[in-house]
Amino acid sequence: MKLQKKWKQWIYCRILEIWQKNKNNILDRTAEDGFIHACHLNGIFQALRKEEVLPVKRFIGILEKIQLTLGVLFLVVFFTVIIIQIITRYLGIAVIWTEEVANYSFIWAIFMGAAVMVNRREHFNFDLFQRKLQNKKKASLTIFNDSVLILFNIFIFLYGMQVVTEFWNYTWASIPEMKMGYVWISIPIMAGSMIIYSLSHLMENIKLLKVREVNE
Repeated sequence: MKLQKKWKQWIYCRILEIWQKNKNNILDRTAEDGFIHACHLNGIFQALRKEEVLPVKRFIGILEKIQLTLGVLFLVVFFTVIIIQIITRYLGIAVIWTEEVANYSFIWAIFMGAAVMVNRREHFNFDLFQRKLQNKKKASLTIFNDSVLILFNIFIFLYGMQVVTEFWNYTWASIPEMKMGYVWISIPIMAGSMIIYSLSHLMENIKLLKVREVNE
C-alpha cells in the first residue's frame, strides 16, 4: 500500500511538472480540450506505471538501502577505531591494526556513499549551462550526462575486477588473515551500482523526453 501511494505521488508530480511547463498552451484551449489534454497526460503516466518501473524502482530502493546501511556501518567502524587509536596512543599501548582498519573502512564508506549520491543526484556539479536549457534540450543533456557516466563506470568496473583478481590474495600488513581483495572489491561494487542507478535515470529521462515530444 505504501508503494502504491508513493507511485501515485510520483505520477502526480510528473503530471504537475508537465502542467506547469505547458499550462499556457492548455489554458488557451477550450475547457473541453483542456480536459481531454489532462486525461491524455494521465493516461500516459498510468501506462508508464504499468511497465517495468515498479520492480525496477523497488530494486533500486533496496540496493540504495543496503549501500547506505553498509556506508553507515563502515563509518561507525572508522570512528570507533580512530577513538581506540587515540586512547591507546595516550596510554602508550601499541595497537598496530587500527590504522589499516580505519583506512579500509573509510574507503568502503566513501565508495558506498558515492554510489548512493549518484542515485540521488547529489554529487557536486556545475549546472549553470543546464539551468539555461529547457524542455527537450535539458532532457537531452541529462540523457547525454547519464550515458557518459554509464560508460565511465563500465571502465571502472572492468578495471576494478582486474585489480581484485590480481591482488585478491595480498594480505594486510597488521592482520595477515585479512586479504586485500576484501578492500579492492568495493571498487567494482561501487561502479556496478552506479551503472544500475544511471541506467534507471537514463530510462526515466528517455520516457520523459518522449512525453515532452508528445506535448509539443
